[in-house]
Amino acid sequence: MTPGFTIQMAKRHRGSRLLLLLFILNQVNLQANATSSSGRVSVPSYNGKEGRVVSLNLSRQPLKLSSTTFVNFTGLGTLSLREVSLTVVPPDLFKSMSKLKTLMLNDNPGLVIENTTFNGLSHLTALHLQSCTLTTFPAGAFRTLPSLYTLDLLHNPLQLQTLHVSGAARLSQLLYSEGE
Repeated sequence: MTPGFTIQMAKRHRGSRLLLLLFILNQVNLQANATSSSGRVSVPSYNGKEGRVVSLNLSRQPLKLSSTTFVNFTGLGTLSLREVSLTVVPPDLFKSMSKLKTLMLNDNPGLVIENTTFNGLSHLTALHLQSCTLTTFPAGAFRTLPSLYTLDLLHNPLQLQTLHVSGAARLSQLLYSEGE
């Protein structure tokens, strides 16, 4: 079976006399681009002309990501990269995603968080990092997340003294289980 992607789009329709923009959400399934020799799937290209993508679920398949993968997904509100065998986040992967509110990186064992991992995500309110075998975070890893409200770190072998959440001024929900 060919892997598929689910994209939730917002399309604009004009009323007969009103200039009111009505957003209608629908689901669009795209077939994956060719699989590389490493067995990783490329994210489908998107030029932004079909409508504004508001939610993108790329879960449960190994992905080939680069710093330009999400360049045209500027209006994205939710991105799910669960179980995609992500261990290293390419530099500037999220840079063009300033409107992103929810990022799900759950179930990516061996994921490494760097100081620059979350650059560009100034409006992110929920970050899900469950079951990524995270043991530590570098100081300043969350400094570019001033809007972060929920940080989900459940099922990671973290120790309380390794949590550096400075910069996340609005953080009010920390889901955490020590040393699990």
